[in-house]
Amino acid sequence: MERIEAARSWVATLSDPSAERKAALGNVLADEVVAVSPLGTTKGRSEVLASLGQSPLADYLARASWAEQPADDGHVALKATLPVSAPVGALTLRFSFDDADRIIRVETTVTSAAPPDPTPVRITETMRNAINGALANGTPVVVAYVDHDGQPHLSFRGSTQVFDDHRLAVWVRNPAGGLIAAIEENPRLAFLYRDPASRTSYQFHGRASVSKDPKVADQVYANSPEAERNLDPQRRGAPLLIDVERIEGRDASGPVLMTRAASSAG
Repeated sequence: MERIEAARSWVATLSDPSAERKAALGNVLADEVVAVSPLGTTKGRSEVLASLGQSPLADYLARASWAEQPADDGHVALKATLPVSAPVGALTLRFSFDDADRIIRVETTVTSAAPPDPTPVRITETMRNAINGALANGTPVVVAYVDHDGQPHLSFRGSTQVFDDHRLAVWVRNPAGGLIAAIEENPRLAFLYRDPASRTSYQFHGRASVSKDPKVADQVYANSPEAERNLDPQRRGAPLLIDVERIEGRDASGPVLMTRAASSAG
């Protein structure tokens, strides 16, 4: 088998790690083959074959566009351009061979995905479902704030919810606590949601204020998870509204970047 065909056999196995594909690839691997990638190094034919198809990018590689790249004499390089929904832009695989034209080494390098063009801030239905279901999903939202001494703080906020298309809300059970005290001097907050199972992550940045409107308090308390309401049955807490200025992250639709500047430009 020619060297380029051996490299293509590797690529085919990445996309379809079936027993048949692995058997064909095994015929063109050296016993001491080494695979090097950002995920680590794997050595030996059986170990390398077992690792193929286990990449977190496997689904994207099956939909990638592959092209041969210039390489040093005796080497083969193939580049995969991944779908826009992938967390990276491209992978380049560089193949080295022994004197019998068997693959002896594969080095994988990653090209970062280009940042998306910013769009106007608008909390989508996908985001709404993720945030409102975060506590029940076991992926509670983390809020970051800075106190009057300049000390950053992180805390889980199980009552974090989407209030409308441009605002988040939190039912703060202890109005005398550090969060509300902090926003009196610095209203800027950041929120982090991450669900590894669905490969979804969001960061929300915005400015917070305590609402004095009883209707807002009713809505935020009622829309908090039952577990959160049970911790404040007398409703001694206060509703915090966050005017979102920036959203970034990734979900099933691909990378996300929404900004207030884009909203104004629109």
